[in-house]
Amino acid sequence: TIPHRKQPPPLISIMNRFLWTCCDGEFFIRFPLLGLVHMPLSLEQAQRSLMFPVICFLYLLLLALVSFAVAMIPRKIVQRKLPFYAVAPIAAYLAIFAVLSTSLGDYFIEVFIRNKSLGASILEESVPRVQRWSQHPSTSPIARLGSRPVGNLTVWNEEDAHRIAEKVVKLRETRWTFAAEAAHGSPLMVLGAKYAGSTQGGAWRESNTQSAFELWDIFDDEWEDLRDFIQFTMWEPAYLVRNMWPPAIIVHLPNLPATRESAHEIHQDAFIPSWTQDIVLDSARNVVGDSAYCEWDHQMTVLINLRVPKTGAAVRFWDLPNSSESPQEWQSFDIPHQPGKAVFIECRRPHAIVPFKEPESLVERMCIHAYMIPCRAQNRDDRHWQILGVIGR
Repeated sequence: TIPHRKQPPPLISIMNRFLWTCCDGEFFIRFPLLGLVHMPLSLEQAQRSLMFPVICFLYLLLLALVSFAVAMIPRKIVQRKLPFYAVAPIAAYLAIFAVLSTSLGDYFIEVFIRNKSLGASILEESVPRVQRWSQHPSTSPIARLGSRPVGNLTVWNEEDAHRIAEKVVKLRETRWTFAAEAAHGSPLMVLGAKYAGSTQGGAWRESNTQSAFELWDIFDDEWEDLRDFIQFTMWEPAYLVRNMWPPAIIVHLPNLPATRESAHEIHQDAFIPSWTQDIVLDSARNVVGDSAYCEWDHQMTVLINLRVPKTGAAVRFWDLPNSSESPQEWQSFDIPHQPGKAVFIECRRPHAIVPFKEPESLVERMCIHAYMIPCRAQNRDDRHWQILGVIGR
């Protein structure tokens, strides 16, 4: 006989349908049509995790406007034809969906969440560098693989990627952190160290490095697979910088604002700071001796996808035609994420997340994010790659 499975109480079932938790007590409300939105647990969180306060503000504003409109309608029509006062809260909620689905939604995102001018300035600043890479591909950090970013490179098969993703999900409540400053209220979580200003259970964790170091052991086989993959792909030796924290695993769930272009800013990945360069240089010296040096401006990003929503996910990068000297001539290209597949991209090339296609999925865009830096000995042409965790963007 099949044992009877005890059903949860009705209230718990309702809560599970509308609440999503992670990160030792971070709460997300699952709004119909809008998707997951972080619920701040303190005033300080609310000041940085803006989406929930913005939605509340919009709702109250639209409710007031709907109620005012209803007040202007003759009472005979209200009483006999349509119960406008009863449906006013629902009408206001649907109006939020309508606002956030249009260019008005882009306005709110740009005012409260993202700075559109930052992306434009990054494109303008990147023109000489990307133009040089286009005209002289051998000067690009990615020259071994071609003249611009590449994807669809197999690290694991889909079954192994699913197994690793499940391993990550098991750590959701204990080790994930909510990237409060970077997410602005969207469900953006990290396993490992990446962003400053992350929270767990409402408490700010400016540094998550100690917990991140433990991931070297938890995912030891996976990091070795990554090293072998980079070594095979680049045709050059590769080493893990184990005195630095390991690559981060980024978990990003969709919501309605995340389906808008304006929610995903154009950015570059940060170069590692000087104190991290010392750690990488020490690792390089262990390989080639005291004359080791590293090409810091050739730092690259590698993204390995573990899971995507049913409607897909992708990374977008910008490139210039060989003859172009104008930011207005930028062309964008999308590289789809596929479980177990890697994307290589120069850290200083403008890129962004492609918007989600639908807002209510509970299937994550889950990616490993690592940096790789070429190093060699003085007066020698042969080089190797140092692989480490990421800092900031």
